[in-house]
Amino acid sequence: RCKMKKEIKKIIDSVSQKDLNNTQRVLVRMISAEGEWVSRDTLKIPSASSRLRDLRTSQFGSFKIACATGKELGKKNTRGTFYSLDPKTVTVSRVSKAFKTAVKSAS
Repeated sequence: RCKMKKEIKKIIDSVSQKDLNNTQRVLVRMISAEGEWVSRDTLKIPSASSRLRDLRTSQFGSFKIACATGKELGKKNTRGTFYSLDPKTVTVSRVSKAFKTAVKSAS
């Protein structure tokens, strides 16, 4: 399991949580998972699967997100869909692009 890069953490810490849109909230959760599988239910965002699709677009950084069922992952007694953010796609430039509308001003 990899540790979040200091530069990425700095960007996330610099965003105004109240100014995040739902796609950005999903990204924070996915980055915090550091490559682990996250269930759609734990994202607690309306239309979470749509927001994950948004993260794959260039507007939000073109992140690579894998999708699997609990059964495919070998999780017992688990239903639903799980997602994993490819850590190789979590770069400073992509994260900066995704959060550009929520960075706190230096005023």
